[in-house]
Amino acid sequence: MRAYSAMVKRILLHRGESVLSIHNNKILLEHYEQILFISTNRVKVVTDAAEIEFVGEHIQVLALEKNELLMEGILSQVRFQHVQ
Repeated sequence: MRAYSAMVKRILLHRGESVLSIHNNKILLEHYEQILFISTNRVKVVTDAAEIEFVGEHIQVLALEKNELLMEGILSQVRFQHVQ
């Protein structure tokens, strides 16, 4: 999945590195620690700094690696809740 990491929107930092990239209905999440929930309209994960929830339609996982998750779908919301 590394070849896909040159996406347009890069959001949230993890020790100086991007965590979330969004481009053309594709979402790359890097450095996540745990997946809490996955469905076709909601995905919730935990990083070292926040819980991130994706809400939308037709969400599906394209690739899953140790600390990278590639999804596609139509997003309506991305919610961040910082954890301590």
